[in-house]
Amino acid sequence: MDKEKRIAASRIANLLFQDLTNTKTTKKKRPKLSKTKLMKWGEMASHSGLAKNMNAYQAGMIIQAGSELGYGPAASLNCFYIVGHKVTPLGQTMAAMIKKSGKYTYKVLSSTDEVAEITFMEKDGDSFQELGTVSFGKKDAAMAGLGGDAWRKYPSNMYFWRCLSKGARM
Repeated sequence: MDKEKRIAASRIANLLFQDLTNTKTTKKKRPKLSKTKLMKWGEMASHSGLAKNMNAYQAGMIIQAGSELGYGPAASLNCFYIVGHKVTPLGQTMAAMIKKSGKYTYKVLSSTDEVAEITFMEKDGDSFQELGTVSFGKKDAAMAGLGGDAWRKYPSNMYFWRCLSKGARM
């Protein structure tokens, strides 16, 4: 897939997740879920297959973390996952959160099977000012000990999402 198609696919994913996170319900303060309701949601998600490879407690923690950011239970389970005992947003969720903020945005400079490079910007009045440019490539992946099937099959996607998450933490 060439650069333009990858960028277009990324933009489409961002728009879909922006729609998901920009519903009227996210603008309202969500009622706090009781421990009992969290467990019920966790059990339903676990038994239904919505929360694959996780138990009811893990699903409940994802729902709670998403709720704190304005996401409903089902959206939380689709937008977050657990890595190393931490609830973490998916790359698409991070991208949508950056764009939805209105204060920050990013521009993809490159996204190839070798490296991804993204410039992050902050709103200053009516325009955006560059905060910096971040890259993530083969060397970074090797240093982090990353590999596996997804990295071999979809290197440009993996570099892109790692680059985006690196920049989101700037």
